[in-house]
Amino acid sequence: MGTDYDIFVLGDGLDAAAIARDAAGRGARVGLASPGDPGAVAPMIDGRLLAGGLGVTGRAALRDLKVQRAETRTLLSIAAPFLAQSRVVTPLRRHRLKTRVRRGAAQVVDWLAGPPFGSPRRHRLVAEGTRAGLRGRFKQAIEAEGHLFDAGRLAALMLMDAAARGADLFPRTEASAVADDATWRIRLAGPTPREVTTRALVRIEPGTEREVVVVARSRFPHPAILRLTEVGRAPVYIAPWGPGTCVIGPFHLGGTGPVTGSEAAEAVAAVSGCLAEPIFADQVPGVWATSFGGADTLDGTDLRVAPSRPSEVRARAEGAIDRLASGLGLRPAWTATVPLPGAQPTEGPAGAEGLHARYPFLDAVWARRLWHSYGHRAVDLLGDATRAADLGRAFGATLTEREVGWLIETEFAETAEDILHHRTRLGASLSAAETQALDAWMRDAQGRAA
Repeated sequence: MGTDYDIFVLGDGLDAAAIARDAAGRGARVGLASPGDPGAVAPMIDGRLLAGGLGVTGRAALRDLKVQRAETRTLLSIAAPFLAQSRVVTPLRRHRLKTRVRRGAAQVVDWLAGPPFGSPRRHRLVAEGTRAGLRGRFKQAIEAEGHLFDAGRLAALMLMDAAARGADLFPRTEASAVADDATWRIRLAGPTPREVTTRALVRIEPGTEREVVVVARSRFPHPAILRLTEVGRAPVYIAPWGPGTCVIGPFHLGGTGPVTGSEAAEAVAAVSGCLAEPIFADQVPGVWATSFGGADTLDGTDLRVAPSRPSEVRARAEGAIDRLASGLGLRPAWTATVPLPGAQPTEGPAGAEGLHARYPFLDAVWARRLWHSYGHRAVDLLGDATRAADLGRAFGATLTEREVGWLIETEFAETAEDILHHRTRLGASLSAAETQALDAWMRDAQGRAA
């Protein structure tokens, strides 16, 4: 008996999007049901893309770093506009000699692991301005190269590509699966409940490790990403996020579930101890917990997948579908060589500078945000606009009516939260009144469309 799908994915976020894209590109008939926004991904900081060779000790860690470097090179080839290259500065209180020893060790590790990271160098905090905003006797530092990846953008782009390759998406749909001999029956809830069948099932499982990140409204002067090693049992990063905001983390607080008020206060207080101007509760509009870790398991045609970090999600999705491919007659893996939407080279402007040259009304911050969010697709968004007014109503923090409508049309956004927290980094940059105005506009627009 035939089935509606070859692979059906239950879950949302980064792993669900990556698996749906991979499977659809191999010729599988793919369905994906998510209980909420399929592109809902909390802010994350992936230290594997930022730390370089710092803190790597032992053969096993070096071996893992080599694998990660190879995957980072792949990500740079298929998603270059969406990985912002940054300076990563690790302030140190230690004696100058110890700083040189650590830098030398990191240089050796980076040489053994290979590109794309540059060789770490000594950094004088006072001379280069990075000490501004820090408390304590930080004078020396180690500076390295890193890449900051917005996991929400990665998920949205993978979902777009999966849909373009034929995957059926069922957003905001509760679903349950029941085994039926050699196939599965998927019951989809909603205004018009239905049942579909699939040959194989993929479920996104909760992780075993919880990491917490904080988004803060802060004027902290950070010309580089700061890597603080004296905050907790693992390094904590402070990185620029949206306009006037920064993201801080990850904090390894243990436990499971949502972040409690006391945990959020503990995380913020730990970082504030290193800052000249502490971060207060009213400067923290968002605290998120994300789970990682665990092992993938396959029982017949029932594959359960543990959540991945941004730096490993493509490779792990490829490995997951490889486990099902032979039984389903799928084509070979392909995602390592095919760019994500917006990363394909075009004859149009390249980079934030090229975008600003073509659209002079964009300031540097606005052009940089659009480029790192949409890549070459930013031209499709801006179209023939010659002034900011051509983009319609301005909601604040460079978010315009045209961009919101475009995200609704192309990236499955339905609510203000989808736009501000899952498709852009602007959730902490808009005021409460601006957010309410955006939400009202979206409800009106959807009512007119209906």
